[in-house]
Amino acid sequence: MKFAAISCEMSVEKDIKYCAVIRTLGRAGAKYQALLDSLVRQTIQPSRILVYLAEGYDAPTETVGVERIVRCPKGMIAQRALPFDEVDTDYILFLDDDIAIAPDGVERLARAMLGAEADCAFADFYALHSLSRGQKFRLWLEKGDRQTRSRRWAYRECRSSATAYASAPESVMPSQTGCGGAILCRKAAYDAINFFEERWADAFAYPLGDDHLFFYKMYVRGFKVVAQFDSGFTHLDASADRPSDFAFECNCLAVLHCIWYRCHYHRQPMAKRLADAFFYGIQSAKQILLRAALSVRRLSIRPLSAFFAAMRLAHRVVHSDNFSSLPRF
Repeated sequence: MKFAAISCEMSVEKDIKYCAVIRTLGRAGAKYQALLDSLVRQTIQPSRILVYLAEGYDAPTETVGVERIVRCPKGMIAQRALPFDEVDTDYILFLDDDIAIAPDGVERLARAMLGAEADCAFADFYALHSLSRGQKFRLWLEKGDRQTRSRRWAYRECRSSATAYASAPESVMPSQTGCGGAILCRKAAYDAINFFEERWADAFAYPLGDDHLFFYKMYVRGFKVVAQFDSGFTHLDASADRPSDFAFECNCLAVLHCIWYRCHYHRQPMAKRLADAFFYGIQSAKQILLRAALSVRRLSIRPLSAFFAAMRLAHRVVHSDNFSSLPRF
């Protein structure tokens, strides 16, 4: 799928006025400094650099002297589900605190969005199409994600909540889900999706999947999202030290189940709910068989028990009063 190119450099500068919005706990150190340095070197400068720092955390010592610290509640979603009254532009560049940007990175992302006449564009960090065959097979076993030859979507949401990804993506492609580390978005589109409704996920110790909720809600609400595969954005992985204990594994599985329930089952009429439950059941059965095999191989019940512990946790969440009272996704 080809998009019209934005040939005039000045048209991008004229059409894209944006504020850079960074969520942080103030602990990314040199990676956060690299982000700030790269922002002030952009060919299209941000009108403001706004740093949304979780309450109770010390302000980072790294600075470029022009950023503004804004205190807000802690949470992967809470820090990205705000009114953003401080933003005075039509576009927002959402950033994690561990991203580095090439000098023309924002300009390239803006060209991708304007050329596709999209409401939102993100820099792709997954690059699932470039994984080895072994890595792709493991991804399919563990999550159900699979490659497809379709030229329509970079990433497509399946009814089982797995992801179908393009095997040979073009530079810019429409997408239903994607990476949340660097997003250029029309503020009007962001306001329209009521992302604050998804703060239920912050109740988990590790609320993964916030990007999934963000992009799929954009898609469901009728906004156009595109992925860019040569964006000039680099993910420096400030959070590579995530724990690998039993509680963390249960947390991850439970969050993913709740996201499927929220994005698919919870919003569908009964006939479609049964179909979605069927496809999700197939994926769950595969997970059980895989984890049973791992338990035998490792002589440990942990892989299998983590799955059932996660399902019990997810069941409590989706049947809680707070979750049940949420508006349709």
